[in-house]
Amino acid sequence: MLFASTNVNAQACAGAFTIDGVQPSIVSNTSAVAIVVTGLGFTNGASVVLQSYGGLNTTVVNGNILNATLPAGVPPGSYSIRVINGDGSCQDFGAPLAVTGLEAAPTMAAPTSTPEPTNTPQPTAFIRPILNIDSYGASSAIITPGQDFDFDMTLVNWGQTTATNIVVSFTPGDFNPRATGGVRTVGSLAPNEKWRFYQPFTASTALWGKNTGTVQVKVDYTDANGKPYSETFTLSFNLTRYITAVPTQTPTATPSLRPKLLITNYHMDVDSIRPGSQLALTLEVQNAGAATAKGVALTFGGISGGTPGSEYNTFAPQNSSNLQFVGDLSPGQMRSVVQPLTVNGATKPGAYSLKFSLTYTDEGGQSYTDDQVITLQVQSPPSLEIGFSEEPEIFVAGETSALPLQVINRGLNAVTLGNMKVTAEGATLKNNVVLVGALDAGNYFTLDATIIPKQGGKTRLTVSIDYTDAFNQPQVVTQTLEIEVEGRAEATPNASGNVAGTPAGSGGFWESVWAAILGFLGAGG
Repeated sequence: MLFASTNVNAQACAGAFTIDGVQPSIVSNTSAVAIVVTGLGFTNGASVVLQSYGGLNTTVVNGNILNATLPAGVPPGSYSIRVINGDGSCQDFGAPLAVTGLEAAPTMAAPTSTPEPTNTPQPTAFIRPILNIDSYGASSAIITPGQDFDFDMTLVNWGQTTATNIVVSFTPGDFNPRATGGVRTVGSLAPNEKWRFYQPFTASTALWGKNTGTVQVKVDYTDANGKPYSETFTLSFNLTRYITAVPTQTPTATPSLRPKLLITNYHMDVDSIRPGSQLALTLEVQNAGAATAKGVALTFGGISGGTPGSEYNTFAPQNSSNLQFVGDLSPGQMRSVVQPLTVNGATKPGAYSLKFSLTYTDEGGQSYTDDQVITLQVQSPPSLEIGFSEEPEIFVAGETSALPLQVINRGLNAVTLGNMKVTAEGATLKNNVVLVGALDAGNYFTLDATIIPKQGGKTRLTVSIDYTDAFNQPQVVTQTLEIEVEGRAEATPNASGNVAGTPAGSGGFWESVWAAILGFLGAGG
């Protein structure tokens, strides 16, 4: 329901909370629109209010997010936004909300003569994906500076269209990301769809004496048309606070030294990964701690509740188990570990995260587990067969000949191809470029070019077809073919007086001269 209309700028206010953003910034009044307000410090009972209009139906999702509904029919214009928190304090947002659409219909004047309606389209609602944080938390209720912990975050799409190419980045500061380089990716999120993931962190030792620490999260994504969007969130966590007592004569405790294992680098023995590929993944494991790690073991798939993971729908161990024994690692020591893998033949192209757990003990027998995540990309190029659509005719130097070419989609799925082009050195070609477009599985497309070879012998043809892969990168498929070209015959007289290549009795020049001599001597016919 709506509150009574009031002028929200009647008095200035400044609450103890903050407003970081309002999305979207432009809306249409032709239908109800969901508005998301992000910030820090929202409490139960908070409300979103529009200048010169009134309060909106508001839902407090958490301390960082408010959902409000702008009803259809709000008069077009530019509106300031104010948030009134549950404790009565308020805060104004600097950027206005623009409302577009139709003016309210008049209710008093009698109908008058109006022009005929035009074909001008009616304004449509502003539609886009909107990504926000649905919930977040830590694996420990209270975090100690220097402590390792796992960050649990759920991302939700509150927009009206699908968000694609989602990249979540964590900025180092109070908490430093581990294992993933501070970047997580997911392909897409449909409207109202959620994605939950984990990010390992280490709390900075600079947090000693503080009550809370914050981490900044940036979310970049695009809509179906490739238009980019970016959101930034600041999240807070409670810390253990130690009160410094008056110094005594007791000895100062020394910090505890422990091993710390990281996957610092990894590489493969193949140039690209495709569905059905087999590869050897080499991981570089290093002890970045200050003590020796004893009995190190590497588990592909990670460990959950002390049991190795069992979800290997995309990548699975090949010719070995998912457990590799590494041995002891002294501080600073690095060792290479090879994990053979096979890729499911039904895997779709995209970026896939692989989890590894490093388990070990220190010299005192204390057990540790360090989880690491790496990302591998799976490519799925089209399976194309390029050749002649029919047996070509004999090619002769200097003469024009047909060059019938075709491409066949031998894959299991339809593909969209760009230009098909044929070139050759030592030859002139015409009609040698054509746009292919969509090509269903098992179907073919022909290119009927013409060629004029310049000389005899073998001539190499180069056929290329371009396309865009699943990561929006331009790619080219190239195939070479060879044709045999005959040289052009030279017209020369032979010993009997005939021109080479001209049969006897065909009226050649020397045959006519000889016939004239025989007739003069009376020996003719």
